[in-house]
Amino acid sequence: MKIETIDEQKRRDVMRGILRTECPDWASIDKLVEAGDGRNIWPDGLLETAETYAKKRYIRDLLSQLKDTGNDGDEVVSLTTIDPETGKSGRGYKQLTLFAADDFVQVIAERFGRLDHFGGEILRFAKLAIAKFPELQGKLDGIDWDNDGTQPRIHRTY
Repeated sequence: MKIETIDEQKRRDVMRGILRTECPDWASIDKLVEAGDGRNIWPDGLLETAETYAKKRYIRDLLSQLKDTGNDGDEVVSLTTIDPETGKSGRGYKQLTLFAADDFVQVIAERFGRLDHFGGEILRFAKLAIAKFPELQGKLDGIDWDNDGTQPRIHRTY
């Protein structure tokens, strides 16, 4: 469990203020960084970790470019994995042509889990939207409503 410092709490408070005052509408990450620069919210040691992060981001970008372009087998698939040594979860990457049967089972199970997660998120946001804007009832794409029209359900076609 991460122990939060007063500085981290203050940084979050400053970011809440930025979102409320300087960026009350949809803000790009560039706009938020600029506002963060203006308020000097960056923690000590941030730049020391930037190089490693940038390298990881670059590798992820390269991997995302390896798509199935025919039968050449370049496609790379990612999967949430657990490191057996540390017990920590992270993304694992594997070339599709190297898949064993169990790899397909793991990927399919993970993708179905995401459907359940995002289905719950969709329902949560639908309920929040209707509570705040009742006129949206029945107007949200992909959402069916129960018989009395009060509870959203996701319409799945798979």
